[in-house]
Amino acid sequence: MFPETTYRQRRQQLLRQLADSGEGTGSAGLILILGQDDEPYTFAANLYPFRQDSSFLYYFGLSYPGLAGLLDLASGDVALIANPQDEADTLWFTRPSPEAMAQRCGIDRVINERMLGDMLLEARRKGREIHYLPPYRAAQKQRLADFLGICHGELRPSGSLIRAVVAQREVKSAEELAEIDAALAITERMHGIVRQAATSGVKEAALVHAMSAELARSGARMAYAPICTRDGHILHQMTHDNSLRSGDFLLVDAGAEVDSGYASDITRTHCVDEAWTDERRLIYATVKRAQEVCVQEACPGMAMAKLHRLAARVIVEGLVPLKLFHGSVDAVVETGAYALVFPHGLGHLLGLDVHDMESLGEDAVGYDAEHHRDSRFGPAHLRLGKRLRQGMVITIEPGIYFIPALWQRWQADDVYRDMIDAEAGVRVMAMAGVRIEDNFVIEPTGARRLGPAIPS
Repeated sequence: MFPETTYRQRRQQLLRQLADSGEGTGSAGLILILGQDDEPYTFAANLYPFRQDSSFLYYFGLSYPGLAGLLDLASGDVALIANPQDEADTLWFTRPSPEAMAQRCGIDRVINERMLGDMLLEARRKGREIHYLPPYRAAQKQRLADFLGICHGELRPSGSLIRAVVAQREVKSAEELAEIDAALAITERMHGIVRQAATSGVKEAALVHAMSAELARSGARMAYAPICTRDGHILHQMTHDNSLRSGDFLLVDAGAEVDSGYASDITRTHCVDEAWTDERRLIYATVKRAQEVCVQEACPGMAMAKLHRLAARVIVEGLVPLKLFHGSVDAVVETGAYALVFPHGLGHLLGLDVHDMESLGEDAVGYDAEHHRDSRFGPAHLRLGKRLRQGMVITIEPGIYFIPALWQRWQADDVYRDMIDAEAGVRVMAMAGVRIEDNFVIEPTGARRLGPAIPS
């Protein structure tokens, strides 16, 4: 946890921002922020490892199940919702009292869930707006609906609250950056272990286990299910069944989450046994160049959608020797034909979530009134398209992939037929995929790479 003053200031800023927005009856309403409950794994007492809701963690800093927070826009009062621990449960586990938890995050008032239900019912009778964020777990949806006395199908998250939370959370403080740096320090060691061990004959699963062991030694956990595969053309390949072969591209996308909840997100691609060919060097160098160019151009006011197109241009230009595309570079980029080899987005926000705040809605987080999502295949997968702000933490992660099913589908459907050379594609299909990803904070003069240097 950060000092309790941090959480007080965050809540005060949220109250001011929403009260000043002038949207609907917001100035007289309530803000309800739900934490998570325990989730059963195979039976009720066998639980998944607990992970607190990130917005609750941001405003309250408490990583215990069954909590909620209530903020009154009219009075500025804040209450922690927490039931006392059942005495029978103390045989199995213990946790701080509600009062002790409230003190930790700078709250003077504690109420239980029954009192919360009564307060929300009274507020609705008086026509006070109750603002809440989109619940994303079934149990959380039902719990919220029960508090409000409605069916979960009637839940209507608050657009004004979502916008206020996004505007606040997307700018990181110095103490948040320090946590991300700490996660990256662990991640550097994880990727270093893979870099040393990735030789022909090694199982992908052995590399994942080695990274997990480093996380355990560091008191951290995976920020997301790791990708560690020679099948890098499958963008979110979660199985680790292969043995490495000399000359394979091994794509490793893995990050750490430290105790505070802040994450890292790093991808490296290795050529197993350093068995490079000219084509492999060309593909790898093109991805690296795309990242370098985008990092140089990233700054406050630059639209991420523009950086994405810049990455596409560098990739198409770099692949010219392979003769995969016909026609001008401009045409391949502007039509979106480049998505055959670069089908995902250039990057996303990073913080308490590896895809920061994505539970609030990708468009609500990554786009705005000025920038709207491109509906075409490829650019549609860009999670962050709006202008960068000072203090944002982003990933920049261009890639090149040779996806047999995508080539076959585009050929069958005559997609960009005049721009794509299918025979040239056959020659490089065994290359699988290459991605290079790092984490950056946007500063007044540009993008600064976070964490220690991680060789690529």
